[in-house]
Amino acid sequence: MKSERRLKILELISQHEIKTQDTLREMLSAAGYIVTQATMSRDINALGLVKTKTDEGRFCYVPRSALGVDYVGNEGSNTEFFCRIALFVAVAQNLVVVHCRPGMGGAALVAIGLMEQNSSVGMIAGGDTVFCAMQDNTAAAKLSEVLNELLRESLQEKGKGGLV
Repeated sequence: MKSERRLKILELISQHEIKTQDTLREMLSAAGYIVTQATMSRDINALGLVKTKTDEGRFCYVPRSALGVDYVGNEGSNTEFFCRIALFVAVAQNLVVVHCRPGMGGAALVAIGLMEQNSSVGMIAGGDTVFCAMQDNTAAAKLSEVLNELLRESLQEKGKGGLV
């Protein structure tokens, strides 16, 4: 539900000039997604949405693509996007730590969140790092394995060969 809601937010932001969280919440509600203000703030933060000045001088939310980073909501694009911005993945007990290119932690969090393999109980991103808290060590090892396999396949497709 969270990933579907976030895709809807990106769709609404792309199609409408949305100036406030309240307006966005109302539009989400009309689309069948009832959220609290706190959830709305988390979604905006996780998606990396920013307010920018329009040509008319008004401020409104813009999608990440306005910052020069494409974001597409289908599974293939999310994994490809993840592979372009992630550098390596490590596991520490029930935590999966993803190191990313500078400034791409939030984008990686969204890409991971939209992957079907993700069964995290919570995630948080910094500028270049994502922490995924998993239910247990086994779930963390599985997610780490999946993400590392994606990175390995991406490197091999690019002809770089090596392991991540």
